[in-house]
Amino acid sequence: MKRELKIFVFGGARAMTVHVNLRRRYKTVRYFRSESECDFKQDDLPDIVILDEDLSSHDRFESLRSMRQSGNFHIIYMSRNKRFTSIIKAFNLGAADYIIKDSYLYYAINNSVYQLLELRLDSNEFLSNYKVRENSSTKSLYPRGFKLYQWFANFQGRLRQ
Repeated sequence: MKRELKIFVFGGARAMTVHVNLRRRYKTVRYFRSESECDFKQDDLPDIVILDEDLSSHDRFESLRSMRQSGNFHIIYMSRNKRFTSIIKAFNLGAADYIIKDSYLYYAINNSVYQLLELRLDSNEFLSNYKVRENSSTKSLYPRGFKLYQWFANFQGRLRQ
Protein backbone atom coordinates (compact mmCIF):
# COMPACT_ATOMS: atom_id res chain seq x y z
CA MET A 1 0.00 0.00 0.00
CA LYS A 2 1.35 3.39 -0.97
CA ARG A 3 1.41 6.17 1.57
CA GLU A 4 1.59 9.91 1.20
CA LEU A 5 4.95 11.62 1.54
CA LYS A 6 5.01 14.02 4.51
CA ILE A 7 6.96 17.23 3.97
CA PHE A 8 7.16 19.94 6.66
CA VAL A 9 8.39 23.43 5.70
CA PHE A 10 9.75 25.76 8.42
CA GLY A 11 10.65 29.38 7.77
CA GLY A 12 9.72 32.86 6.61
CA ALA A 13 8.22 34.32 3.45
CA ARG A 14 10.52 32.47 1.04
CA ALA A 15 9.73 29.18 2.75
CA MET A 16 6.02 29.96 2.35
CA THR A 17 6.56 30.23 -1.42
CA VAL A 18 8.31 26.85 -1.37
CA HIS A 19 5.36 25.43 0.58
CA VAL A 20 2.83 26.68 -1.98
CA ASN A 21 4.84 25.26 -4.88
CA LEU A 22 5.29 21.87 -3.20
CA ARG A 23 1.54 21.60 -2.48
CA ARG A 24 0.98 21.35 -6.23
CA ARG A 25 2.82 18.05 -6.29
CA TYR A 26 2.60 16.44 -2.85
CA LYS A 27 -0.52 16.03 -0.75
CA THR A 28 0.86 16.18 2.78
CA VAL A 29 2.83 19.42 2.98
CA ARG A 30 2.60 21.58 6.10
CA TYR A 31 4.01 25.04 6.77
CA PHE A 32 5.21 26.33 10.17
CA ARG A 33 6.56 29.79 11.03
CA SER A 34 8.53 28.50 14.00
CA GLU A 35 9.72 25.30 15.61
CA SER A 36 7.45 25.82 18.59
CA GLU A 37 4.33 25.48 16.40
CA CYS A 38 5.19 21.86 15.66
CA ASP A 39 5.77 19.21 18.28
CA PHE A 40 7.13 16.11 16.61
CA LYS A 41 4.99 13.14 17.63
CA GLN A 42 6.20 9.65 16.81
CA ASP A 43 3.08 8.81 14.80
CA ASP A 44 3.21 12.07 12.82
CA LEU A 45 6.90 12.38 11.92
CA PRO A 46 7.64 13.85 8.50
CA ASP A 47 9.73 12.12 5.84
CA ILE A 48 11.42 15.36 4.76
CA VAL A 49 11.82 18.71 6.56
CA ILE A 50 12.73 21.86 4.63
CA LEU A 51 14.33 24.27 7.09
CA ASP A 52 14.98 27.96 6.35
CA GLU A 53 17.97 29.47 8.16
CA ASP A 54 15.93 32.62 8.89
CA LEU A 55 13.90 30.58 11.38
CA SER A 56 16.51 30.75 14.13
CA SER A 57 17.17 34.13 15.72
CA HIS A 58 20.24 33.18 17.77
CA ASP A 59 22.44 30.64 16.05
CA ARG A 60 21.70 29.79 12.43
CA PHE A 61 22.31 26.11 13.04
CA GLU A 62 20.44 25.87 16.35
CA SER A 63 17.20 24.78 14.65
CA LEU A 64 19.05 22.17 12.61
CA ARG A 65 20.59 20.69 15.77
CA SER A 66 17.29 20.49 17.64
CA MET A 67 15.41 18.98 14.68
CA ARG A 68 18.07 16.35 14.16
CA GLN A 69 17.51 15.25 17.76
CA SER A 70 13.70 15.21 17.32
CA GLY A 71 13.50 12.33 14.89
CA ASN A 72 14.91 10.34 12.02
CA PHE A 73 13.97 12.29 8.90
CA HIS A 74 15.79 14.04 6.06
CA ILE A 75 16.45 17.77 6.49
CA ILE A 76 16.98 20.11 3.54
CA TYR A 77 18.62 23.31 4.80
CA MET A 78 17.94 26.58 2.89
CA SER A 79 20.33 29.51 3.25
CA ARG A 80 21.55 32.65 1.50
CA ASN A 81 25.06 31.84 2.70
CA LYS A 82 27.37 30.54 -0.04
CA ARG A 83 30.44 30.10 2.17
CA PHE A 84 31.96 26.65 2.09
CA THR A 85 32.40 26.51 5.89
CA SER A 86 28.65 27.00 6.45
CA ILE A 87 27.81 24.26 3.96
CA ILE A 88 30.21 21.83 5.67
CA LYS A 89 28.81 22.73 9.11
CA ALA A 90 25.23 22.07 7.95
CA PHE A 91 26.20 18.64 6.60
CA ASN A 92 28.12 17.82 9.79
CA LEU A 93 25.00 18.65 11.83
CA GLY A 94 22.94 16.19 9.81
CA ALA A 95 21.48 18.06 6.84
CA ALA A 96 20.67 15.82 3.88
CA ASP A 97 21.02 18.71 1.42
CA TYR A 98 22.01 22.41 1.46
CA ILE A 99 20.24 24.75 -0.95
CA ILE A 100 21.27 28.34 -1.60
CA LYS A 101 18.27 30.66 -1.89
CA ASP A 102 18.20 32.24 -5.32
CA SER A 103 15.78 32.61 -8.21
CA TYR A 104 15.93 28.86 -8.92
CA LEU A 105 15.00 27.85 -5.37
CA TYR A 106 11.88 25.84 -6.22
CA TYR A 107 13.66 23.83 -8.92
CA ALA A 108 16.54 23.04 -6.58
CA ILE A 109 14.19 21.91 -3.81
CA ASN A 110 12.12 19.78 -6.19
CA ASN A 111 15.31 18.12 -7.42
CA SER A 112 16.54 17.56 -3.86
CA VAL A 113 13.23 16.00 -2.75
CA TYR A 114 13.32 13.70 -5.78
CA GLN A 115 16.89 12.60 -5.02
CA LEU A 116 15.99 11.89 -1.39
CA LEU A 117 13.09 9.76 -2.60
CA GLU A 118 15.46 7.79 -4.81
CA LEU A 119 17.55 6.97 -1.75
CA ARG A 120 16.40 4.46 0.77
CA LEU A 121 14.26 6.34 3.28
CA ASP A 122 14.00 3.43 5.69
CA SER A 123 15.46 -0.06 5.60
CA ASN A 124 12.29 -1.50 4.04
CA GLU A 125 10.91 1.45 2.08
CA PHE A 126 11.87 2.54 -1.42
CA LEU A 127 10.58 5.07 -3.92
CA SER A 128 7.89 2.61 -5.01
CA ASN A 129 6.23 2.96 -1.59
CA TYR A 130 5.48 6.63 -2.21
CA LYS A 131 3.02 8.17 -4.59
CA VAL A 132 3.21 11.56 -6.24
CA ARG A 133 -0.03 13.45 -6.69
CA GLU A 134 -0.67 13.87 -10.41
CA ASN A 135 -2.83 16.57 -11.89
CA SER A 136 -3.21 18.11 -15.32
CA SER A 137 -0.45 20.67 -14.80
CA THR A 138 2.18 18.19 -13.57
CA LYS A 139 3.00 15.24 -15.78
CA SER A 140 6.49 14.48 -14.50
CA LEU A 141 8.29 14.96 -11.20
CA TYR A 142 10.28 17.86 -12.63
CA PRO A 143 8.65 21.21 -13.39
CA ARG A 144 8.55 22.54 -16.95
CA GLY A 145 11.64 24.74 -16.80
CA PHE A 146 13.84 22.22 -14.99
CA LYS A 147 15.87 21.11 -18.02
CA LEU A 148 16.70 24.75 -18.73
CA TYR A 149 17.65 25.21 -15.07
CA GLN A 150 19.92 22.14 -15.21
CA TRP A 151 21.61 23.47 -18.35
CA PHE A 152 22.06 26.90 -16.76
CA ALA A 153 23.51 25.42 -13.55
CA ASN A 154 25.99 23.32 -15.55
CA PHE A 155 26.89 26.34 -17.66
CA GLN A 156 27.56 28.44 -14.53
CA GLY A 157 29.71 25.65 -13.12
CA ARG A 158 31.82 25.58 -16.28
CA LEU A 159 32.25 29.36 -16.14
CA ARG A 160 33.52 29.20 -12.54
CA GLN A 161 36.16 26.61 -13.40
